[in-house]
Amino acid sequence: MLLLDLPPEIIRDIIDAIPDLRDLKSLAEVSKSLYASTLPALYKSVVVGSRHRHPRAEDLDVDSLVQSGSRTRRRLHYTEALEIDTATPQRCVHDQSTFYEDYPSSDKSRFEELTGKVITLLQKLKDHNLKAFSWSVNSCMPPKILGPDGYLVLKQAGIENMSLKTDYNCGNELYPREAHKLALTAFTKLKRLSWLGVSSREDFETLRDFFKTSADQLNELVLEGVLHRKVQSEFGNWDGEQQPGIFNSGHIFSEKILGVRPGIETVLFSSIVKLSLGSIPLGTNNSRELAYAFNIGQLQSLKLRFCPGWESLLQAICKVYPKDSLKLKSFELQSDYDAQPASAENQAPLGQSAIEHFLGHFCGLQQLSIGTSEHIAGKMIWVAVANHGDTLKSFVNHVSRRNEYQETCDQRYLGLNPEEFPKLASSTGCNPLASLKLEYIGLSCVPALLKSILGPMRGKSQLRVIHLRQSTRDLDAYPCYAFQSDVEPINPADEDYLLEFALAEPEPTDSIPVILEQQWERTSLDEGPYVKVQDLPPLTNSFHNFASWVFGESGFPSLEILAYGDFSYTGDASANVLLTRCKKEAYVEGGPPFRRVEKAEDDRLQYLLWKHWSGLTALPVNYLTHDIEDYEQEDIDQITNQFGNFNVEEDQGFGTYSYYDDF
Repeated sequence: MLLLDLPPEIIRDIIDAIPDLRDLKSLAEVSKSLYASTLPALYKSVVVGSRHRHPRAEDLDVDSLVQSGSRTRRRLHYTEALEIDTATPQRCVHDQSTFYEDYPSSDKSRFEELTGKVITLLQKLKDHNLKAFSWSVNSCMPPKILGPDGYLVLKQAGIENMSLKTDYNCGNELYPREAHKLALTAFTKLKRLSWLGVSSREDFETLRDFFKTSADQLNELVLEGVLHRKVQSEFGNWDGEQQPGIFNSGHIFSEKILGVRPGIETVLFSSIVKLSLGSIPLGTNNSRELAYAFNIGQLQSLKLRFCPGWESLLQAICKVYPKDSLKLKSFELQSDYDAQPASAENQAPLGQSAIEHFLGHFCGLQQLSIGTSEHIAGKMIWVAVANHGDTLKSFVNHVSRRNEYQETCDQRYLGLNPEEFPKLASSTGCNPLASLKLEYIGLSCVPALLKSILGPMRGKSQLRVIHLRQSTRDLDAYPCYAFQSDVEPINPADEDYLLEFALAEPEPTDSIPVILEQQWERTSLDEGPYVKVQDLPPLTNSFHNFASWVFGESGFPSLEILAYGDFSYTGDASANVLLTRCKKEAYVEGGPPFRRVEKAEDDRLQYLLWKHWSGLTALPVNYLTHDIEDYEQEDIDQITNQFGNFNVEEDQGFGTYSYYDDF
């Protein structure tokens, strides 16, 4: 029986089961009948971007889509998820610093051009058919789109998933600040809200109004302030009275935004299962009330990133909810020197005891990421992590410190005492992580220490991915762990650097050979694509020896990827590298047991990257202010080239079809 002889409903089921859009596109080109049948699947989710390598916000390429909407079969009528994404590191078009000499138009005309393009696109959609909308433009949201009389409010109020990335530092003087206030209260079916760049009073008033009517319907909430001190400045004079400090101002968020009343324990988010807060001052006055309000006992995923007052919240959670009653499967915590209170003299840091108590209060975590200062780190936290040994599959630990210039960089030994290194390597009893059955681990330490930590895991290891973390911020001041370079530390007498120098390793015995042209051809489907290994920059002795160990006979047979670098959106993609296993006979005799992955062309490697992408990108070292400023388009391009275009937002309804060329 031919495919076209099947009943239409069977054909639709087959089309819906095809996951790869390239396959769908190929199927659509077979015949007019299949073309018509595949259109709903092809255009169900659309991402609109720019063809430019260095796009401006207004460089959206919508012409092809807008023109195609006038055809008999209106493709955008099938669209249920739309993402506007120029992937630009530039500020909002109102910011004078984003002007280009070859672009003489005023900020007003540029903003109107951006608004007009998006409105024209939205008008081609079927009314009240949109279920998901994403704005990733680093621009303030045009009132004509999401204001009280905006197009989405009037024509697409049924949206269930909304993601916004707005410019926190917009210099917009075209409208009064009140005009920036968005009308989220119109979206009565909203289940997921993500807002990166929330900072102004008007932003928080928008959230306040929405929470009053719709907090109980949200399944997922993501709020990322740009910098907790910037948010605090908005909170500081909320009632006309300046608040004294970032920790005391936290009650503004709980009381004025969420509507929590001190002493009254009320569940506001009754349906929530995922909560992510970044640079939101939580304070210490209403921690117990916040634990009730966010319904922490029902959460499956919790992320707290640079939120002053997190210690009090963790302690309150342990008091409010009975032991072993939490349902969390994923937990990410990140703090630094500026987002935590000073400890009393001769007392353990409040944060360390809060983490240990919290992790020991329940079991069942599958993903755990902890990023703290060196004062809140060490084996005692790892002991608490081991409480989740039966279920934990992914663990990330990044520790920061301040050097003598008061600059934050990586603590290269995870806050451990160097005298402990031999004990970690020689005995499973001295290494709390040895009992974990991890598939992924990411640690910010030098290769020599990482070998000591991982060594006792080899016996029953299920490790698939090892990530040697080094932040871009650390690379600005210190040599690279992986690649040989001429970079000198800002202070050669730095204690951390001297210790690393003392652990220097000998030259590798399996140096990377130069391969002849004919040896580049693939000889086995199991080995994946070959690469010119001499294109791999010269590796440091320690990283080369570590890679040879983990992929060698005495290493981890289950390991498939060794990653190095900073894969977060604050990182420099050019400094990252992925290595994978190769059969030794594939190289000349004496070569190393690893090769570089230039692209995730192998389906298995691509799946592993997708599966553990949350771990690779966890714990960005910078605040959102730095994230937007420092991230360059070249990094975006290199990430695309290095890892391919795989969907890391699958459960959010975006990224299904990138539409840059008419089809």
